[in-house]
Amino acid sequence: MNAVATYLLLKLKDPEAEVTKDKITEVLNVTGAEVDGEEVDRLIAAMAEKSLDELLEEGYKKLVNVGGGGGGGGGAAAAGGDAGAAAEEEEEEEEEEDESVSG
Repeated sequence: MNAVATYLLLKLKDPEAEVTKDKITEVLNVTGAEVDGEEVDRLIAAMAEKSLDELLEEGYKKLVNVGGGGGGGGGAAAAGGDAGAAAEEEEEEEEEEDESVSG
């Protein structure tokens, strides 16, 4: 998976440049990631057959079929039954304090 991510990063950097096994290995070595030479070879071979744009389009179509995501997050939960009573008690205490200060 690291090789795929590195391939995509290198393509983002320069879409016209050829991404080679040496370039992928160099980036992975700099980051300290373990390099699986066979994985990199398979990736380079697979990418030689199609353009990145074609592969991304195919992947997008597959994601549309899967769906996923969902609506946004739900709203805040409703307050419990005692919340209203606590607010009323607080208001009463404030009123009592106001009366004692003014009176």
